[in-house]
Amino acid sequence: MSRFWFRLTALFVFATGLVAGVLLPSEASATTYTYYVTSQPGTNSGTAVLTCGWHSICTSGTDGNALDWQNSSSSAVYWRSWSSNTQGIDWVGRVSVQNRDQGTCHTTYAELKTPLGTSMDGIYFLHTASSIPSSPPYVMSSGAYPVTTYFVVGSSVSNDCETWPAHLHQERTSYWAKNSYFPTRATCDNDAGCQYDDVWGPYHSKITWYASGY
Repeated sequence: MSRFWFRLTALFVFATGLVAGVLLPSEASATTYTYYVTSQPGTNSGTAVLTCGWHSICTSGTDGNALDWQNSSSSAVYWRSWSSNTQGIDWVGRVSVQNRDQGTCHTTYAELKTPLGTSMDGIYFLHTASSIPSSPPYVMSSGAYPVTTYFVVGSSVSNDCETWPAHLHQERTSYWAKNSYFPTRATCDNDAGCQYDDVWGPYHSKITWYASGY
C-alpha cells in the first residue's frame, strides 16, 4: 500500500470513530438524590407544650425515645412534617395510618413510605385513638425548599391504659433521629411542663434517605 493510501485509510478510520462518538450516547452516570423529613409535634394547638422530656415512661426517671405533649381529651392529633428533596419532585412519600391498640392502651402508628413504596419506618402516637384516612396522604415537598404537611391521624384519649390523663406520647422509631434540643427526662417532668415552642419550631425527630436516578 502506498503511503498516500495508508494516510487516507487512517484518516477515514479516525473520522468514522469521531462521528460515532458524537452520534452514540455515552453511558449515563447515576445521581444520588437526598430526601429529608422532619416530624413535628403532633399536638393540635398552635403552641406545643412539652410536659415530659425524652423518656419511655415519664414517671420512671429514665431517658427514652418519646416526648409528651399537652393535648386535651378528644382533641385531634396530627401528622406534622417539614420535608424537602434534592430531586425536585413535589412530594417525598406517603403515610399509612394504622391502628396498633393494645388492650386498653390506644396507639396509632403512622408509617412513612418513599415514592417507590419502601418503608422508612414510622412514628407512634400513644394514647391516641386512630382516625385512618380513606387513602394514604402524600408528604409534600418542593424540591430543595421545605414544605409543611399535616393531617389528622387520631384523637387524644383520657384515662388511657386505665391510668393516664389525656396527652400525646409521641415516640420515634429506629430510623428516626431524635432532636437533642429537647431536654432529657432528668431535667423535665410532668408536674409543671418544661418547654414552650411554636408547633413548627424545633422538630421532634428527623429521617433522611437516599435514592439513585439519572
